[in-house]
Amino acid sequence: MGKQKKSNGASSRQKKTDSTSSGENLRFIIGLILLVFALYMLVVFISYLLTGKADQDSLSLKNPDDVFAYQNWGGKFGFKVGHYFIFHGFGLGAFFIPLITGAFSLALIRVKYFRLWKNVLRFLLATVLISVILGYFAGQSTFLGAGPGGEFGFFIASKLNGMMGKVGTGALMLVLTVAYLIFALHVSPQTIRRPIASVA
Repeated sequence: MGKQKKSNGASSRQKKTDSTSSGENLRFIIGLILLVFALYMLVVFISYLLTGKADQDSLSLKNPDDVFAYQNWGGKFGFKVGHYFIFHGFGLGAFFIPLITGAFSLALIRVKYFRLWKNVLRFLLATVLISVILGYFAGQSTFLGAGPGGEFGFFIASKLNGMMGKVGTGALMLVLTVAYLIFALHVSPQTIRRPIASVA
């Protein structure tokens, strides 16, 4: 009877160990996929800056079966990803998106302990803030087709300009930038105080 209980206990522990091992393996594979995709996004984003203008012609193709030689290093899919996140999305601010994906991948792989959500929030705020700032200063220029802030940055900046005027929007961007430097990047207020004091 005692031997049977010991056998059942060992079998139960073995099943738990196997289940934990399977879950850990799946977690690692998903993390690895996300890490590779984050690196892929970074490469196609860089390529989009260099070749996006040439690949824009593919958007005017009327027949989807027509063959087009994409210049993007990620091919057709790479161009689509870059066009979605940079042109329709956040412009140059989109370069923080691979960092967000990479943060999730490292958390799943458990390479090193770090505060996941704190870093994700930091990168997400940088994505939006940089997009809107570039949309405010550059507007909808020919660079990248929608300006360096992308369509998102241009849209938000235009809405803010309509409500607060350019001066009010500029002041808001300045305050938000300083707040981001202090709370997200832990820049000392003394560092920001010095140039203000020198001007004053």
